[in-house]
Formats: sequence, C-alpha cells, structure tokens
Amino acid sequence: MPKRVSSKTKFTGRVFTIRDVRVRHDDGREFTYEISEKPGLAGSMVCALDDSGRVVLVDEYMAGIDKAELCLPKGKVDAGETPLAAAKRELEEETGYVAGKMELMATVTLSPGYSNQTTNLFIATRISKAKNPARGDEWQAPQVVLMPLEKAISLALKGKITEARAVAALLLAKEKIVKNGKGRKRKKKK
Repeated sequence: MPKRVSSKTKFTGRVFTIRDVRVRHDDGREFTYEISEKPGLAGSMVCALDDSGRVVLVDEYMAGIDKAELCLPKGKVDAGETPLAAAKRELEEETGYVAGKMELMATVTLSPGYSNQTTNLFIATRISKAKNPARGDEWQAPQVVLMPLEKAISLALKGKITEARAVAALLLAKEKIVKNGKGRKRKKKK
C-alpha cells in the first residue's frame, strides 16, 4: 500500500490549500502528487422532489466554467454543522424550500486523484415553500427551476447538466424512488 512520506504547502487560499505530497509506493519508488485540499468536513447537495415528482434545480453562474448551469442546491458544511443540517440550510437558502423528510443517499469524492473534497448527496421529499426563507451567501439569488426528475436526467444524459455530483444525485434519486416502489409504472406495449 502506498504511503505518504512528506507534505509541503505550496499555496493557501480562501477555499483551497495546494500541497506537494510525496508518496512511497510498494516497490520503493517515490512520486510527488499535487493535492488540492479543502478544509472542513465536506459539502452537501440536495435532490429535492415535490409531490408531483419534480426536482428543484437552481440556474446559477459557475465561475470555474464561466457560465450559468442548472444544478442542485449545494454548499459547504460549516464548522460545528452536520452534513444533514448543511443540506437543509442550503435547500432553504438557495431555493426557499424546506423538506419534510431528508435522507443521505451517498457520500462521493470529486477527484480523489488530486483532491480530498467529498460531498454528501441527500434526497429531500415532502417539500414546501418556507414561510420566511433564510438568505444565503450567494452574491445573487439563484433562479429556481422545477422540472420532472425524468426530464432533468434526460438533460444530464444529453450533456446539458454537467456537474458530476448533480448527475450522480439525480440518478441515485431515481434509483431510490424505483426501489421504494414510488416510480411510475409504464404500460406495456401490446
């Protein structure tokens, strides 16, 4: 099993720290990897579904790709906060919705070859509009878009929703609905 033998900070920013990590492999060879570390617990993302099976998406500007994109509500887990509490907070702050029920579907890594960042993917059901929704730290309130889960998955499969975490959460939500027997049954063709 490879083992870290040293780590040196190259850059520390507001969000990330970049380190050179020296790793010794089983055969004795050593390699240096550039690792992006994100301090804190992780992030949380929510696939919220209304009673009609529509998913709550946000259309917001993504600086990393320099364009707006449909995605799911998400954000970091603050110090002292649980991933579930962060998911509930982000859903309300970004969309104005609250969930009657929320559960963890999976915890995923983003790019484990060079990043330690993880995201907790939640499914939220029995959603309703908050009476006095909390405001988040976004510079501009994201535009909320509701669409059938199947349409959102279709957009992901066509490359119109590209954030990997969102694609995973949409597919996991569909699988969870089918397993729980809440998926629509299709009529067989005669």
